[in-house]
Amino acid sequence: SVQLPYLLRSGIREASHHHDQAAHTHAEGGATHHETPETVDRGDPEGIGDLTLFGQYRFYGQDTGLQASLLTGVKTPTGETDEHDDQGELFEAEFQPGSGSWDSMLGIALSRAQGRWSVDGNVLYTIATDGTQHTDLGDRFHYNGAVTYRLKGADVEASHDGALHHHSHNGRSHHHDHAMSPKGLVIDAVLELNGEWQAKQTISGVDDPNSGGNVVFLSPGVRVASNRWSGFATVGLPIVNDLNGLQSEPTYRLFGGVLVGF
Repeated sequence: SVQLPYLLRSGIREASHHHDQAAHTHAEGGATHHETPETVDRGDPEGIGDLTLFGQYRFYGQDTGLQASLLTGVKTPTGETDEHDDQGELFEAEFQPGSGSWDSMLGIALSRAQGRWSVDGNVLYTIATDGTQHTDLGDRFHYNGAVTYRLKGADVEASHDGALHHHSHNGRSHHHDHAMSPKGLVIDAVLELNGEWQAKQTISGVDDPNSGGNVVFLSPGVRVASNRWSGFATVGLPIVNDLNGLQSEPTYRLFGGVLVGF
């Protein structure tokens, strides 16, 4: 499979300081200065992200019941890396749509379907390399789980063809085991837990103490499929925000996508 995202990050702000001269002076005649903290709104970088190629091999299970698959992939440096803020400054690598790096991925996905229910999960480790602005954004470990209930259409087992597909969260991926070509209209309700641990990023070989950490999202969503087409949408609400140093904590994530089976 191939993933080509379009990313929009909004509300990026940065702290700055403004120096004010006090109205009074010291006995020696020197002026007293105070620093007034200010927040600068830098803007909303957006653009086409990095193209990712995924492969998977089912090594256990048949068309129904428990299935297990090996996941592998590579992210290519095709995304935009030259976005500037409202002040004309180049956004740091972590805010760019693309990272400018080649990253490799390896993981495993498990899935089980019974009646109108299915349970899915995966883990995926990404090895990051140096990219734009001499920045290594840090290795990532994604761990995801989902429970799906079929609201409309045949039971999950009855429509199951054994083909895994994925939709992605921040990407990298959250794989579910569902039929790619269901007969008629199918509507699924999904409840997910999406976790991501990220190592500290390094800039020119120096660790950034205000980077990396662990975030877990609770993500309800819906998926609609018919014949060869399917689409999904989820909203992620953070239930764990364990970030290193001083960082802006995420408040929500919105994901949507369209898939077509061949």
